[in-house]
Amino acid sequence: MTQKDGADLDIPAELIAAFPPSDKLLFDLARRDIDDEMLMDIARADYGAFADEMFAELRLIRDTGAIPAPMSGQLAEVLCLTRWCDPDRPQRPPFAAGPTGVRGHQTRLFACATLLRALEVPENQYLDSCPNSTIAKCLASARRLGDEINIAVARLLTWKASHLSGGIAPVLLALGILTAVTRLNSGQLADLLLRKATDWVIEQDALWPKAFWWNSSNDEPIDFSIGAGMWQEFAAELKGKAVEMSVDDARTKLELCALLMETGY
Repeated sequence: MTQKDGADLDIPAELIAAFPPSDKLLFDLARRDIDDEMLMDIARADYGAFADEMFAELRLIRDTGAIPAPMSGQLAEVLCLTRWCDPDRPQRPPFAAGPTGVRGHQTRLFACATLLRALEVPENQYLDSCPNSTIAKCLASARRLGDEINIAVARLLTWKASHLSGGIAPVLLALGILTAVTRLNSGQLADLLLRKATDWVIEQDALWPKAFWWNSSNDEPIDFSIGAGMWQEFAAELKGKAVEMSVDDARTKLELCALLMETGY
């Protein structure tokens, strides 16, 4: 099969019904849950450079929901640096630990949601060089922050799948939605969504090339791509869900999706 033509993905109706597309919900929830101390953690991310100025800009974004157009390079830098923090594995001295625990995940989620929201502003469309990884970090923090955030991430992904833009791999949008589905409580609807999402990932993997994460010139993965291991942590979730499935075909398909996350193939 060849690369799909068109401006968006054909999302199964069941997934649209479960996760109505929203480009703003995750951003608004992230703004709701972040306080001034957490904003200052982001503002200081670049060795404390221009921390007071960055704090003022971040507080304006949190309080109003308005994204600067264009966003300053320094503000983008502290947001991107915060995206890379790991609240579950803080650095040891002499490095600053960074935000940790649940508050750390809320801080990272705000940084990621702001970056993804900023990409919708034309003046900021090239702001984030690795939005695939930004989505991955949203999914990672959603796992710690509960159903409301997990669903909001899925709703952002269905929106982005309906409004494809440069830099975001379509297959990763499908894989991200599948990951969100695996976190739903078991039941007839959840099982239906899981089957639909799994089949959809496999279909999209056949339709779209791997150019989004694999460098054909030297046969090496693109930095920060799925091929570089940025999505491997979610493969375990898919494998865990596959173990619960009683139908061999459905289990095999989900394991195939997990393999795609692990290897990029």
